[in-house]
Amino acid sequence: MLQHFIFTVMILTHHVLFKHAVLGEPNRYAIIPGDVLIGAIFPVHASASNPDSTQHSSHCGHIQEQDGIQPLEALMYTVDKINSDSSFLPGFSLGAVSLDSCDNTAYALEQSVEFVKLLVARISGDDGLSYTCPNGTKPKLVPGSVDFHKMVGVVGGASSTVSIYVANLLQLFKVPQISYLSTSPDLSNKERFPYFQRTVPSDLNQAQAIVELLKQNQWTYISAVYVDSNYGLKGFSELEKRAEKAEICFALRLKVPVDPNAGNYRDVVEALFEKQEARVVVLYLDTPQARALFAAVNSTLNGKRQRRNKLIWIGSDAWSARQSVVEELEHVAEDAITVQPLAEVLPGFDEYFTR
Repeated sequence: MLQHFIFTVMILTHHVLFKHAVLGEPNRYAIIPGDVLIGAIFPVHASASNPDSTQHSSHCGHIQEQDGIQPLEALMYTVDKINSDSSFLPGFSLGAVSLDSCDNTAYALEQSVEFVKLLVARISGDDGLSYTCPNGTKPKLVPGSVDFHKMVGVVGGASSTVSIYVANLLQLFKVPQISYLSTSPDLSNKERFPYFQRTVPSDLNQAQAIVELLKQNQWTYISAVYVDSNYGLKGFSELEKRAEKAEICFALRLKVPVDPNAGNYRDVVEALFEKQEARVVVLYLDTPQARALFAAVNSTLNGKRQRRNKLIWIGSDAWSARQSVVEELEHVAEDAITVQPLAEVLPGFDEYFTR
């Protein structure tokens, strides 16, 4: 798998352009024209360190090479492969339009409005639904830079929290949504999310896998650190239920805020080191929080003269296999055991991505 990728402000992959709108806050999108469009939402940028809800531009931070650029390019690559096979969609060309969530729920919801605002006109009068303008006329499609009315479904989001926000909007317009990474058990509720599907298993499976790992190694006294988000809360809740049945006890249950700059990770690390008899720590964290925790561990170790027993990290899928989490902190994460859904290699993608 590609470990490094240099990305410029404008993504130019033969016929794909990552564009910025000119009015107000830029709507970041990549597009391949087609007769039918697949919508997508990827965290091309990370969430800003200190988001300010009054300024849209502050929602977006640095570019995410592995979590944002790679899945975006995988979508574009797949669309190219489909369109190059005339027997797959005879007489039709498949297109795609991808928006940037900036890994921020509020911003992702705002961006997703682009997916649905033209659908109001498209579905007016269909399926018993009827939308009327204040003057009594029916909505009309207004040509724009992107033919969002051709969209038939949406791929994304990445995080469970973003997917939940987006799903609540898309289902109002009966738009199918498929996530490639969201694992929250809440998303399995078909009454709440009738148009949502995913290609990864629920955290119910992940929690069971972690418990089996703990049982196999006879680690029955552990600590846990989890993020205060739907992913962390629901994931840890399922882990806690299964751990209790397996007679696994928790020395510490530590919750950290979503904003990695808001929590005092030094205090979290000190608490973990004080529980020397519980050296195994399960981390139900997203990428930013895992990075902040490892940085705090590194800082604590460098500032202490006395020898500390090494902690054994058990990682959830949100940060496992993410180079950005451990870069220059490899010695802290060394020997960590992480859980991740089985993934297949996309034939030809590495060559496409690096050429």
